[in-house]
Amino acid sequence: MVRKIALTLTFLFSLLASASTFNLDDVNAAIKEIFAQFNDNLTSVAVTLQELTIDEELTRHVLANGNFTKLGTYNRFDLQIPHVEYRFDNGGIPTLTARLDLNLDILKAFGHNQLNNMAANAAQMVKDYVNGLTRDYGDAATTDAAVDVAEHDSDGNVTHLKMHLSGKLDLSKLPPGKAPDQEFLIGGELIFEVNLNEAHLDWHSEFNPDYAGFNKGQEGFKAFVERLLARDKDTVAEITQYVTSIDDIASDLVERDGTMSSRPWSSRELQVMLGTATPAIFK
Repeated sequence: MVRKIALTLTFLFSLLASASTFNLDDVNAAIKEIFAQFNDNLTSVAVTLQELTIDEELTRHVLANGNFTKLGTYNRFDLQIPHVEYRFDNGGIPTLTARLDLNLDILKAFGHNQLNNMAANAAQMVKDYVNGLTRDYGDAATTDAAVDVAEHDSDGNVTHLKMHLSGKLDLSKLPPGKAPDQEFLIGGELIFEVNLNEAHLDWHSEFNPDYAGFNKGQEGFKAFVERLLARDKDTVAEITQYVTSIDDIASDLVERDGTMSSRPWSSRELQVMLGTATPAIFK
């Protein structure tokens, strides 16, 4: 899951791009145009590029922020993304940092039973994920994962949960069949914290500067921006589908009053919630 979250974020910014100059106002106007269909008196969706630096070889720096807010009958879903930054300095290691803050009456959205089950299974979920992530890499992969905080009220209901997951990939120790230039993510740390009113996610990742996707001739963020500015219908459709899935999740959560049975999320919604659904335009 963590690796796929990283890919979801970094495919926005991090692949090869040839020399070009884009007007940020034009790019942001194209993004705003796509999101207009979602914005009304109950919903606010925005992503703003603050910086975009592309030299003759690569995308070097992207800085962005965004938000997704939905007001419902019983709750308010307020997702703030104050900072997403990709940087690839000459001679350096590409990095991505991101911060996500969700304000939501989580108890009303999920109920004590579901929260308690999530907390009880969190440690095992982290352990299973780490085992799955490192299974094919042997000694090349080192990880550290744990539930750091699990607080409960006097009735035994969880009120606060915090966990972390970090890892590194040593390209010099890759097992046979694994080529260094095919490995994109080489390190990262995720910290997730949730209480009854809010959740926070901090992500830092490092990428292989020798990854084959950075080579000349590989399509990257520059091509995506060009398609966006041209209002390419497939690009617009992919972005719209992705945002629609988030909108469906938020719409469901804000209509839960803490007592009613909630509808099951579709596989698409679950993929978006877990960060595993990457729009095809970024693959």
